[in-house]
Order: sequence, then C-alpha cells, then structure tokens
Amino acid sequence: MEIKHSKKLTLKAGIDEAGRGAVIGPLVIACITIPSDREHELLNIGVKDSKLLTPRSREQLYSQICSTASSVLVRKVQPSEIDRALSGRGLNYLEARIMVELLKKTRASVVYVDAPQSKPRSFETLLRFLYGSRIDIVAEPFADKKYPLVSAASIVAKVVRDREIERLREIYGDFGSGYPSDERTREFLASLITSNEIPPIVRRSWQTYLKMNEGSRSKTLEDFT
Repeated sequence: MEIKHSKKLTLKAGIDEAGRGAVIGPLVIACITIPSDREHELLNIGVKDSKLLTPRSREQLYSQICSTASSVLVRKVQPSEIDRALSGRGLNYLEARIMVELLKKTRASVVYVDAPQSKPRSFETLLRFLYGSRIDIVAEPFADKKYPLVSAASIVAKVVRDREIERLREIYGDFGSGYPSDERTREFLASLITSNEIPPIVRRSWQTYLKMNEGSRSKTLEDFT
C-alpha cells in the first residue's frame, strides 16, 4: 500500500500601510492572510503594488482580495495617536506595535512586511521583539513590489484610506490628497492656521504643519512691530 505524504500548508501574512507621509488624515495599516497553497490566487486576480494601479482597479481588486484571503484586518491610526508617538518612541515603533497587534489576531507563521527604507533590519528586529514568540518575519523596503501578499495589503490599505479621505472631505472641505507635496493640501492648511481652527484630521507634529504655523505666527508678530 502506497502512503502519500501531504505537504504541510503554511498560513502566510502580508502587511503594508498607506498614508505614512500625509499631514492630513489617518495612517492605515492592513494585514492579509492566505494559505501557502492559495497564494498564487492573488497573482491570478491581478494583485500588484497599489501605486501601479488606478483607483478604479484598486476598488475592484479590494473586493476580490476580501473574497480570496483567509482574513483581512485593518487598523486606522488617527493623527492624535501619531502625534503622541512622535513625542515618544516614534512612528516606526507605533507602526511595528500595531502590525504585531494585527498579526497576533491571525495564526500566520510567516509574515512579509513592507519596512521603512531607512532601517529595515532594525524594523524587523523590533517586530520580532514585540511579537515575543517564534515567527518567520521578512521585512524589506519595497516588499509591495516583490510579495503578492504585501501587494494585496497595500491595495486594501490604500482603498480604505482613500475612502476615509473622501468621507473627511465631505465634512471639512476639499483638502486634496492630504500629502505635503499637494498644493491644495498646503492651501487648506494655510487657511486653517490663519483662522486658528485646527481640526483633529491634521497631524500637528508634522514638520509641514509646524513650519507653516511658525511662519504664520512670525507674520502676525511683524504686523505689530
């Protein structure tokens, strides 16, 4: 009698974020899991780095990812939490802590993470320390271009953030993309600073805001000298 040995399946996870560099709106972190024998299904539906896709394609893939993946976990990190982090252990620590929180809700034994470009090895070590138990972690810059699971996570994070930005625009007006490089965002910030009404959607710890606010205060003082 022939004995067939079945290949042991591994539950894999991919983690990525959207909105890290924005001055307005949340940072969104997404964690996707799928068994190793089904990972190819992500490629079959056309998953790739979210930055290479149109908004419409991302929306379509978002639904397909949610149907294909074993689990889809998302955490919106609000500006106030980011501001507190920057006055403490920093944004990398905050991201790593939240990534581990999401990961611990899964049973994944392997995880691929899109790591900050500056210190990928340090970030990987931090993830291992915060996780506290054995797990295979691969943390690399541009992992969203290399690993389908991270690409899927990047799509989910981007779609969730884009939807949130649209919701916030309906409340606060058109502030553009929320990124410092966006002229509409900068104009919106300038008007807020002039009126001295800063809503909770703004990251007050961001250099963009701090410099604009300082510049506005300097001009006000000049008016009285």
